[in-house]
Amino acid sequence: MTTTQIWMLCFVGVMVLLMILSAVWNQMGKKNREEQ
Repeated sequence: MTTTQIWMLCFVGVMVLLMILSAVWNQMGKKNREEQ
């Protein structure tokens, strides 16, 4: 494993986490709007 590969893996991991968080946030927002 080179340093560049490690940085790429970290970057991809962060991108995936952001996608999951945004998807969960959107679902939470929809639920809150429906309740109101």
